[in-house]
Amino acid sequence: MAIDLLDQLLNGVVRPVVDTVSNLAINTAYTAKEHPVACAALVGLGAYAFHRGWLKVDRNRLHINVNIDNCVFGYKTNTTFRLGGR
Repeated sequence: MAIDLLDQLLNGVVRPVVDTVSNLAINTAYTAKEHPVACAALVGLGAYAFHRGWLKVDRNRLHINVNIDNCVFGYKTNTTFRLGGR
């Protein structure tokens, strides 16, 4: 009975997570291979945002600052995501 529960847990929870992570890695590698300029542009934009202070990493938190100001409206927000455990 315990072995059946373990088998169901592995097939129902662990295997889909592993499949999703492996598919994500494969698709990311395929996209980088097919569109190297776009990948370089995304990496460059991320580095520029980090340099400007729009992205900050503090311990296990990622802070994203957005400040849009133009003649029609203004918008400012700060969002924080936790990376990893507490």
